[in-house]
Amino acid sequence: MGKYSLSYDYFDYEQERPKKTSAAGKNFGREAFQSYGEEEIHGKAIFNWEPGTAHSLAGGIEFSIDHLGLDGWGFPRDRASMPTVGFPINSWLVFSHGFFGEYQWQFLDDWTLFLGARADHHISTNYNFSPKVALVYTPTDSDTVKLIYNDSIRRATEPELRVAHLAGNVADEEHVRMTELAYSHSFSPDLSIGISGWFSQVERVAFDSTANTDILTGEATVYGIDTEGKV
Repeated sequence: MGKYSLSYDYFDYEQERPKKTSAAGKNFGREAFQSYGEEEIHGKAIFNWEPGTAHSLAGGIEFSIDHLGLDGWGFPRDRASMPTVGFPINSWLVFSHGFFGEYQWQFLDDWTLFLGARADHHISTNYNFSPKVALVYTPTDSDTVKLIYNDSIRRATEPELRVAHLAGNVADEEHVRMTELAYSHSFSPDLSIGISGWFSQVERVAFDSTANTDILTGEATVYGIDTEGKV
């Protein structure tokens, strides 16, 4: 069994921030102006297979073709300008694709193991691999305990990747490793509570306008507790 989708989207962005007026009411012109358009063709295919009552597999592939830095359609229809890239700019094409999959194994009546992974490729980066593991315990129909580990990579924004590419650089990427323990209890279909504690290690990346690329600025350890309720 499979699901397929193909879509086309167009996005137009216009922003103008006037400068402050003087005491006499004189306007000194535009403080900042950004205008650009983007269009995307996106496709995805997902497949499912259940070899047994305790096992299930899912996987798929997706791709996108993005045309970025287009001249905007709105007022005042100036040449395209974008943050980081500047003004005026020429449009460019970006090709990306990814593969993903998940294996689910209910090895006991109240224990389920999830193994997932994703590999993404962008025209300006190498393949990025992001695995995920989750162990779920459901002692009752109302109680659920989850232990989750996620390892992911965040690439730079498209404007930053464009600037780095034009300068002959390769942008650094953020690496995020996160572990979470969560518990939820359902009193009824419309009433539930939950609490989770999480811990993550993040490699911080920032855009350096002098080097014209994203560079690693340091590492951070972040942790916290979240609560939620549904009524």
